[in-house]
Amino acid sequence: MSQVIQTPEQQRYLAKLLGYDYTIQYKPNATNVVVDALSRVPAQPSLMLLSVPHNLFMEQLRQSCSQDTAYQELLHEVLRCPVDHPRFTVKQNMLLFRDKLWLPAGHDLSKVLLEECHLTPLGGHMGVTKTLHRIQQHLCWPKISAHILLSVPHVNR
Repeated sequence: MSQVIQTPEQQRYLAKLLGYDYTIQYKPNATNVVVDALSRVPAQPSLMLLSVPHNLFMEQLRQSCSQDTAYQELLHEVLRCPVDHPRFTVKQNMLLFRDKLWLPAGHDLSKVLLEECHLTPLGGHMGVTKTLHRIQQHLCWPKISAHILLSVPHVNR
């Protein structure tokens, strides 16, 4: 009871435990038969490995957008006269529409993104609305809602 309670979970558990009369007693390993397996030190040495994902998406997007003439024309227009395109900004030579990455209409990576956000186990087959929301958090392209509606299978709608 002298320990500092910092998280809401700790406060909730403390409120539950206050109704009981109990004492906490330390038992050494030999007498504590029901020791949690996670608290024991493994007998064999283990291999510690750090895995860092390497995201190639931005490089692929930059390369494909540099080859798209419509995208390049819009990019140059926004750079030349930003007042005419108030919702667009340019960061690191990439177009942003309302602070979201802008993809050209029918871009190949939009299909890949749909697969990643819907068809993979991480995507979870969430249906049209959740897939659209997930993609629209960071990306935008013309007629995105209609594209996702047509691409997501009918079963999940």
